[in-house]
Amino acid sequence: MPAFSQPFSVNAVAAKAAVQGQLLAFANDDAELAFSFAAPIIQSVFKTPQNFIAMVIKSYPVVYRPVKVSFMKPESVGPDLLLPALMTDTRGKVWIANYTLQQQPDGKWLISGCELIEDKSQKMNTVFLKYKADSRTKFND
Repeated sequence: MPAFSQPFSVNAVAAKAAVQGQLLAFANDDAELAFSFAAPIIQSVFKTPQNFIAMVIKSYPVVYRPVKVSFMKPESVGPDLLLPALMTDTRGKVWIANYTLQQQPDGKWLISGCELIEDKSQKMNTVFLKYKADSRTKFND
């Protein structure tokens, strides 16, 4: 399969939609929907949506319940796409979440990894657009 089956900008939008979809599923405590955005390799490790969401709650609390999210410029890394996002946790700490996504044979983008790095240099003073009625999660482009 070629590195990307669509132009990069189309793939970047689709990849961002996958991450947003998973974040919204977390906000709604919908383990099954959140798990559906995980790539097969992730699903094979955690086996069930309940195992997956338990791991996210324990190891990635800012991803499970971000207060603010701002997506940064995506980039291609071989056949994968790297989508960094700035996330603010409930204590006001800012994190960089580096999402790796893989395009599936059906063209869909799924999340194959997320690396968190505390960003001590960022202060999220930007006004963020409300993406969902849930006031805990806001997205900004």
